[in-house]
Amino acid sequence: MKTQGELVEDLITTVSHFAGRLYGMRSHRYGEVIDGVKKLVGQSINAT
Repeated sequence: MKTQGELVEDLITTVSHFAGRLYGMRSHRYGEVIDGVKKLVGQSINAT
């Protein structure tokens, strides 16, 4: 069974992959998407 931390890492990896394919790995928008996901995940972990 995966721990919560491993599941978070998997989620961020998945979002990173699709955002990179959609916006391009070097684009500014890619960085914004990844930062937004990390903030949301951090807030949800702190709320539990």
